[in-house]
Amino acid sequence: MRTKTLVYINVVSLMLTVSGCHRGNQGHIKANLPEAADWRTKRDEGIDFVGNGNAPAWSLDIDFAKQIRFQEATGVLLTVPIPKPQRIGSTAGVLLDARPAADPTTSARRRTRAVKPDRLRVTIEPTVTRDNVLKRDYAYTVRVESGGRRYVGWGAFIKGSERLNGTWTLESFRGQRLHAGQFADKKTPTL
Repeated sequence: MRTKTLVYINVVSLMLTVSGCHRGNQGHIKANLPEAADWRTKRDEGIDFVGNGNAPAWSLDIDFAKQIRFQEATGVLLTVPIPKPQRIGSTAGVLLDARPAADPTTSARRRTRAVKPDRLRVTIEPTVTRDNVLKRDYAYTVRVESGGRRYVGWGAFIKGSERLNGTWTLESFRGQRLHAGQFADKKTPTL
């Protein structure tokens, strides 16, 4: 189970990271990821990715080992098992297309009367999005389709993000190991 979780997290992270490298120059955009107490709590609960939006307000929590939780401003909470991540055509995004699990405690009669969405589609794209309420930029645009409604907002990976901050040194390119002496300034390139 742990291996499957790590594979899902690695696949999604790799797809978003590699896909994001192919975009053209968009200038220097820095994504600010606030360290809030609720994010620490969510990390402790196993949440890997969070998303939010305004007008209407909604929230999204993804645990790549278990489930997706989507909550609308009305308080309606939808929890679905995590589906296999899918790449979105030639774009730089990932699609999670899930159907709610059947509730074995609910009778067929009650199920037909309940208004429940038949699927939850979550798209995560490595495009910087601004939360105008908090005045912050986030690294991912999140789109959610549920119950015939569409929601757009921002998202962030909250596990391990602090380990990615800083300067990265390019060690190899196209399979060839790089050395500082190969460059005019005698320094290995950094990102």
